[in-house]
Amino acid sequence: MFGFLIKKSFFNQWDNMLTTILLNIGFLLCTLVVLFALLIIKPEGLLPVLFTITPGFIFFHVYAGSAAFVIRNQLETGAGGLKELKQGFIQSWKKSIIIGVCSMLILLISSVGIPFYLLSGSYFGIIASALICCIIILWFCSVQYL
Repeated sequence: MFGFLIKKSFFNQWDNMLTTILLNIGFLLCTLVVLFALLIIKPEGLLPVLFTITPGFIFFHVYAGSAAFVIRNQLETGAGGLKELKQGFIQSWKKSIIIGVCSMLILLISSVGIPFYLLSGSYFGIIASALICCIIILWFCSVQYL
């Protein structure tokens, strides 16, 4: 029975391959917009970089929430398309923005906190850096299920 489930999932995804490819191209475009913004603006320092990255980072999370809605509909019903992207946006934009802001805060804490504690040169600094790393890993493992 498990083999049948794998076979069914594979062929359902195969039938919706074009939609999946277009969704992945959307993720690439989101990433490229942020990278080109960094190249054009050329911010110097941590705060200008964060102000440049944050809108793209949050938009990336909103797009990920909408794409997850489309993929979930593909898996449940066997049919789905890019028309459902708008409906997914309507249903997931609030949660996606919250997750994007929290992920951005964790990125900020990790980019400032880990070097700060490691430069202290004490055992407390090593333990604090390891604790921050564990929190980051737990966050990104658990955010998949929200």
